[in-house]
Amino acid sequence: MKKIFTLSIALMLSCYLFATHQNLLTITSNTRYPVKFIIDNRSYNQKKSNISEIVLRDITPGFHSIRIYKEKKNWYDHSRTGNNNQQLLYAGNVFVKKGTHVDIILNRFGKAFIDERQLNPGYYSGDEDDWNDNETYVQSMSAADFRQLKQTISDENFESTRLAIAKQTISQHYFSALQVKELVGLFSFENSRLDIAKYAYQYCTDQQQYYILNDAFSFSSSKEDLAGFLQKNN
Repeated sequence: MKKIFTLSIALMLSCYLFATHQNLLTITSNTRYPVKFIIDNRSYNQKKSNISEIVLRDITPGFHSIRIYKEKKNWYDHSRTGNNNQQLLYAGNVFVKKGTHVDIILNRFGKAFIDERQLNPGYYSGDEDDWNDNETYVQSMSAADFRQLKQTISDENFESTRLAIAKQTISQHYFSALQVKELVGLFSFENSRLDIAKYAYQYCTDQQQYYILNDAFSFSSSKEDLAGFLQKNN
């Protein structure tokens, strides 16, 4: 009985530590070619083009060496293995704190945008999209992080890259209606503005204030389109 009791306590303690001290590292590379991730001298090959992503769950806290290469096979011999031409896209050391999610987005020019947030206590690494099974307190992105995000998006020349960075970051955070309005204003094309407005709605902390986004659009048709979207999703 004593052994069973001791084993039960050990299992409970292990589950508690497992549930409360998880760490998560996500790396996304916006490139038209397959890429190779090397994290702490371990290789991870991505065969998917356009947006390549890797997610490492329960990564140990501390510094981690990260390198990302663009892989391109020799055009004259596609059958060869091990003779790939590799171009270094990114190299750096990233510090992962205990209980945090570190998110790295690398654009096509090799510029990295690194973000970090605290994982909810109910986070469990075995579930792909389950951040917290219990009730959570939702808070919009901090002013400092939001300024950094806007600057990162503004530094990009291509609208498609801006959209990719914005959507990737939005999907990992929550935003106020006013912040969404500012993000929408960073895009040049009306279609892009409408796209971001619709995409960010599910991540908005005060959806009842979403009407303020009307001022961000130039055409009445865009305002009517957004109004229809909101009506359908309320």
